[in-house]
Amino acid sequence: MPARIPEIQGAQAQLDQYYSQGSRFEAAGDDFDLSRANVQDLARVGYPPRPDEDAFPEVFEIWKDVFSRRLTYEGAQFSLPGVTYSQTTGSAISFTHHESSNNWSGAYITPRDGLMITDLFAFWYVPTVTPPPGGASSGTYGSSTWIGLDGQRAYFHSTLPQVGTAQFLNLPGAPGSTTQAWVQWWPMCPVVFRMLVVPGDLMFAWLRVVSLTEVHFILVNISRLRITPYTLFAPSVSMPPNVPTFKQAHVSGATAEWIMERPAICPNPVPLHLPGFSTVDFAGCYALAARAPGPPSGEYTLVSPRLIRMYEVKENPHRAVTVAVAGRPSYTSATVTHRP
Repeated sequence: MPARIPEIQGAQAQLDQYYSQGSRFEAAGDDFDLSRANVQDLARVGYPPRPDEDAFPEVFEIWKDVFSRRLTYEGAQFSLPGVTYSQTTGSAISFTHHESSNNWSGAYITPRDGLMITDLFAFWYVPTVTPPPGGASSGTYGSSTWIGLDGQRAYFHSTLPQVGTAQFLNLPGAPGSTTQAWVQWWPMCPVVFRMLVVPGDLMFAWLRVVSLTEVHFILVNISRLRITPYTLFAPSVSMPPNVPTFKQAHVSGATAEWIMERPAICPNPVPLHLPGFSTVDFAGCYALAARAPGPPSGEYTLVSPRLIRMYEVKENPHRAVTVAVAGRPSYTSATVTHRP
């Protein structure tokens, strides 16, 4: 059974127990032939099912391009990093296509016609981070780049399965630049992967809803030909407001997000200051949808996304300052740009 959420300060063993539920997969050997692999072969090595080439030709080409490479399998690291950062949900939904958040910038979409998002994916280059203009070179700064589902607080009991990279400067005990690959089902803390990632690496992420309580994550470092597939089960969440019981969370597939975030360091909920960063370009932004987890029946791109700008509150004088803005260069790409 999926584990109940432990306290942020709770025993390491509880967190390890939750994250160790992630499935172990086999490495695809040199004789693995993607064109001949059946559903069982793909599942064994942690690859997603073959998309319908006629119904979703662009998605099929992405699938073939990524998974026909000779990728080296790397398992997840179940223990938490020395400093645990915390992703959060985003701003409340508005009725315009432009929103503001104090910790998110990027794009998200909502499905129509009674469908739920079951798959989403994207490519991006890991950004380079620097102290922001006027910021102390020795200060601690943080950012994370990810795709995820259900991150808008307006959805009752929403949680947030997500996967991506994180880019820091001067973490406690780690001066200079630190870059990590990670996975999380918020509100659980994230866990890092063993996968080596550095600024400039080309990443690909695929998030697939297996069931209402199970999500399969796939992170690929294309530059280094490394892949980490991982499965998480939905945590138990408390029932607001002020009800001391827990409820099994589930995926609603109500939103799909492509986001640049400034995370916090647990247990402090206050986000870190955002570093300066090279523009993040999310490419291949597709989402597949169905009425329930299973074979998709619809496809979405960024035809009519909501774009989120990020702001920070500054003092002397007290004011809100835009620090990142989102754009949509095409129907399948989104950008996040630092605003000094």
